[in-house]
Amino acid sequence: MRSLIGCSGRTRVRKGARVKDIDDCNVHVCATHLQKIRVVAATHTGMKESPTYVMARRERFPNSDDVLPARGMWCDRAEVEVAVCAQCCADRDAFIRGQYPRWLRTHEIAS
Repeated sequence: MRSLIGCSGRTRVRKGARVKDIDDCNVHVCATHLQKIRVVAATHTGMKESPTYVMARRERFPNSDDVLPARGMWCDRAEVEVAVCAQCCADRDAFIRGQYPRWLRTHEIAS
């Protein structure tokens, strides 16, 4: 019923799965919720594909609600339903505020 997507730590759940069947966040040991997120076809992935961000994401906020790049199994989809942890999203926002203040001048954190 559950399967890991890529190396980002996201859990994808099949349609019709009960919410209690979704795994807890393995970093914050709290419940996750299902959320639809966008799959974006982009040639330039930007700051969120930098090695610093990717490593921090794997360790500190693997279940955040970032958009997904259209690669592999997501190439033909506009959105995907994934398990999202509210604390991972908060930690991601704090990381971006601390690491990328210049980026924040021209972008908004989508929460």
